[in-house]
Amino acid sequence: MNLYQFFIIVAFYLHRVLPTAGAKTSVVVYKDDKCKAPAQYVSITSSLTCTPQANHYDPVCVKGAAGYTVSDCINYNRGGWDDVGVVRDTLEGVSYLGVEKYMAGRGGQGDYMTSAKMYRLDENCYSNAEGTASHRLTLDRSATITTYSDATCTNVKSTSMIRMEVIGVSQAWASMDDMTAFFGGVPPNFTVVGVYDDSTCSNAPTQITFSQGFKCVAPPDVTCRSDGGSHFAIPGCVSSFTDYSAALFGAKSPYLIVEEYSNPWCRLAENVTTYSADGSCHTNAGGTTSFRASINVADSTATITMYSDSECTFVTSDTNLDGQALSSSPCMLYQCESRYNCGRRYSVGGLGGSSSQGKKSVVVVYEDSYCAISPIQLTFTTPMQCIPPTAARCETLFGGPNAVYETRECVDNLDKFVDSKFQSTAYLIVENYANGTSCQILNSGTIYAADGKCHLNATDGTYFTIIQEMDGSIAVASYPTSSCKESEAVNFIVDSWYVNTDRCFGDRIFRTSKMAIATTISIPATSTPIPQTTSPSVTEIEARLNTMFPAWLWDPIPPRIFESDGYHRGHHSHSPGHRHFP
Repeated sequence: MNLYQFFIIVAFYLHRVLPTAGAKTSVVVYKDDKCKAPAQYVSITSSLTCTPQANHYDPVCVKGAAGYTVSDCINYNRGGWDDVGVVRDTLEGVSYLGVEKYMAGRGGQGDYMTSAKMYRLDENCYSNAEGTASHRLTLDRSATITTYSDATCTNVKSTSMIRMEVIGVSQAWASMDDMTAFFGGVPPNFTVVGVYDDSTCSNAPTQITFSQGFKCVAPPDVTCRSDGGSHFAIPGCVSSFTDYSAALFGAKSPYLIVEEYSNPWCRLAENVTTYSADGSCHTNAGGTTSFRASINVADSTATITMYSDSECTFVTSDTNLDGQALSSSPCMLYQCESRYNCGRRYSVGGLGGSSSQGKKSVVVVYEDSYCAISPIQLTFTTPMQCIPPTAARCETLFGGPNAVYETRECVDNLDKFVDSKFQSTAYLIVENYANGTSCQILNSGTIYAADGKCHLNATDGTYFTIIQEMDGSIAVASYPTSSCKESEAVNFIVDSWYVNTDRCFGDRIFRTSKMAIATTISIPATSTPIPQTTSPSVTEIEARLNTMFPAWLWDPIPPRIFESDGYHRGHHSHSPGHRHFP
């Protein structure tokens, strides 16, 4: 055998036997001989060789002494994703905890993952298929994983603990102690306690506390009861702290929500407190400390002061929130004992009208008087409180021969709303961010029809056309009149480097719809004669750029949160948290 033949044989062996990068051996353990989902658990390991099933979707079920297994060769990615859906399909219908481990010093790097295991999120005993080992989870604010050297969870072999902090950090694609973890299926509910001043718990609460653990630990009896002090409480289990707060406080009892995170990216809230913001002094749960919170709707600010006594006398902290911190709810970094430091978010509710927690205020501009055909422009803002109109109305925005019309709404899911309005019309999204925040704090945005036709810009009364160049860049032209003459156009290009890449350009981010944007300009068939105009100056060009992508909606400063310990004024601002565009 010559050297060339040797390399051919080795290459063939590697191709047939060894996995590609990221390929791992999965072992799924079942209780029944049909190997039907949901499985008992899933184990994934790295090994030199990996033997795939002949048919991934009709695998061979192998009998063991105490159970049944299906082994396969998969390309696994962190977070429970694999190329044939082994994890997803075998644990369908149950909640589970995934724990991924890595080589020392390589935590979170997929190529260096050594193993992963998906545990059902309950406290039952699960044996391996051979009957030689087992495991059990103990669930509370943390998850303790105990392994045993027998099949009945009797003889302890090892214990390890997964803290909620690891779950949050992993969601931001970081790791802790060379480990990542995640929830699969339906995540566990919050344990909630509503605190009341009245013995029937029929009025609005003074405070609601939410804590996120690996299971809800509320007692079975969720009736109103004394908390042992001066308050009454209703415990429970809920999936959403925003929905529950809105339900208990109602639309006309103001409240302030403070979310606490053990990471600076505000991933997975561990503790949330909703405070009554009626301006009165309220005792905290426990009865030894107190707080006072208020919201000023006129200037979109809020204040919450904490006290070391029960009568709001001795200040321990004083936090003042501006409108941007409340409406955009950015992630605010602060120092704590967590390895990565911590994050905090603020929001408000109960300010009258229908619930508007997290809603955008939207103005949709149409060319038809029924507001029924695809719009030409849509502007959204993020107010502290969005009050919807009492009834849907199509109103004239600009009259005359080129009249346009508008509707106003409060919107939960902006992406779905935009798609439903523009439908088959392509569009350009321009998101405007607070100055100096590196496109992290979304203030507002404008969405333009990008069909190559001449449309009125409702922002300033000029006209525009938008097309896409062959290289993916976006060409925007602004005109002074409805004739949209090329000789009068002010043209500017958004380079493809900044389109659909989430790259920040001048406090703006540019995105397009899923359908292709027009590649040619369609000017009106007829036009009204207009006076001769001169070429626009540099100042005029800059002015049109700012009105086309509205600068009047920007906030000149990032959100501010002023904190005081009662003696010294302090300040912390936003962290480089992730942007959200629902």
